[in-house]
Amino acid sequence: MTKKVLVISYYFPPTGGAGVQRTLKFVKYLIGYDIEPIVITIEKDLNQPDDKELLEEVPSTLKIIRTTNYNFIGFLDYFKKLRLTNIINKINFIFNLLITPDAMLFWYFFNRKNILEIVKKENIDTIYTTSSPYSSHLFGLYLKRKLKKINWISDFRDAWTDNPSNHYNKLFKYNFVRRLIDKSLEKKIIYSSDFVITAAEIISEYFIKTYKTDKIQTITNGYDESDFAAIPVKEINLEKFRIMHFGSLFSNYHPMNFLNAFADFIETLSKEEKNKIEVNFYGRMKNHSSILDFCNEKNIQKYIEFSDYIPHKTMLNKAANYDLTLLFIPSDEFNKGVYTGKLFELIRLNVPILAMVHPDGVAANIIRNTKTGYVYDFEDVSGIKSQISECYRNWKESKLYSEYSSQKNWDEVKQYDRKILTEKLADKIKSF
Repeated sequence: MTKKVLVISYYFPPTGGAGVQRTLKFVKYLIGYDIEPIVITIEKDLNQPDDKELLEEVPSTLKIIRTTNYNFIGFLDYFKKLRLTNIINKINFIFNLLITPDAMLFWYFFNRKNILEIVKKENIDTIYTTSSPYSSHLFGLYLKRKLKKINWISDFRDAWTDNPSNHYNKLFKYNFVRRLIDKSLEKKIIYSSDFVITAAEIISEYFIKTYKTDKIQTITNGYDESDFAAIPVKEINLEKFRIMHFGSLFSNYHPMNFLNAFADFIETLSKEEKNKIEVNFYGRMKNHSSILDFCNEKNIQKYIEFSDYIPHKTMLNKAANYDLTLLFIPSDEFNKGVYTGKLFELIRLNVPILAMVHPDGVAANIIRNTKTGYVYDFEDVSGIKSQISECYRNWKESKLYSEYSSQKNWDEVKQYDRKILTEKLADKIKSF
């Protein structure tokens, strides 16, 4: 018998970006496990890129209910365009104290009653909410209060009150008052959920330790094998040594150490060799102007190209023909437990990874276990430069790709197939 589950996710195609992938892939493969998802999402988020290729992956039979956004951040953007800085600052100050858990609170508040009616009409007995935004979980609290027999799975793609990135949020500074309120909400969500899943072991460990509960399971992100089906066999190109990074770069996730190392590497090459080097960054980037200034200062601007977000499958097709891919995760204690979603696609691609991460962290361990790349501390400029040089030498000798392919551990890679990961979620939904 097919079981219905209501999936409440702020981010869903045609919205693009990393936050969409997890929910889309779960929904896509749950259908194959005799589960019928119904998706509640928003009409459009003007602050996020569109990705029509992701929309094409949505099953034709999937019922999607799109709700009005009520996004406060979009309201602030209107004032930014009018250059009304004083008004923005005053609004920011007020909302620093009042708005919690995030700017999508209004999305929850104005849609909760309609969603309650949908649950009743569709005869739903299980709901799934995913964050961020954390306001998504407020629907779970509301529906639990109104419908005592409803089953609720809350999914945390990111940490919340234990997330250091909150301290980099300039729009809504993470002050003491907000943290206290968020902590109370987080506790209610964990205790009220029938089950909690997280995308990383470090989040699970924090919840288990803090809230003394055993109803937590880690289901990591992964890669979708169907995304790679149309990618042609890698073309060996000895005209240019090509390095690429795809994905957003923000706050402390920055390329400066790599660029420093790359500048040192370029200095070791002859004029002729320098013409054979190319580095491409694809995706949204904060502090873009300061990064461009740094490239100009180091005289490496002609080797580096920055491009905006491009559709997901197109990106994977591009990435498959590069010689080296990049991964940046800061080497602090929290990020020791962080994977980032694109890591799993990087290990599936047949391209070596240069990972600048915590050397003892989970991302480093996955790369070592799958034998898919090289691991260096995020701050190790000298080591990063040496590895770029070694990869370049191997590329010139036509052995970079062959050595990578011969050692890659496919058995380790395959455990991160999205279809296999979705089975864990399906088993939990069926257990209710």
